[in-house]
Amino acid sequence: MKRFWSKVDKTGECWLWTASTTYNGYGQFAIESKPIRAHRYSYELANGEFDKKLYVLHKCDNRICVRPSHLHLGTHKDNMKEMRNKGRSLVGEKHHNAKLTDEDVRAIKKQLRCRITQRVIADNFGVSEDRIQCINTGKAWGHIDE
Repeated sequence: MKRFWSKVDKTGECWLWTASTTYNGYGQFAIESKPIRAHRYSYELANGEFDKKLYVLHKCDNRICVRPSHLHLGTHKDNMKEMRNKGRSLVGEKHHNAKLTDEDVRAIKKQLRCRITQRVIADNFGVSEDRIQCINTGKAWGHIDE
């Protein structure tokens, strides 16, 4: 525990991990040569053992923060919801493979309300009829309001 906290800068609001990080920017610590994410270890030190299937989420969105009060448990679904709500997910036109823009989707939804066929809409926008169906049901681009 002493070795862990020696690698933490507690001078700011977030307590920052100052040692090794993973490829995607999370703090990393090793116990008996077994790597563990620093924020998970910090949460466990503060709160005791927890179901390892759960995620330790950051309220502060700072991947190297290990301050226990900034951490909470959640499911994968919780993590994805927080990511979407905080604007960090690659949904809609932010996604590198997106063929449509937010405005395109608004126009598609308007055309669907006007009862233009999905085949015609798909042809007009250069996408599949299945993509239009997913937009219509909210399975795709559900974050876009009309």
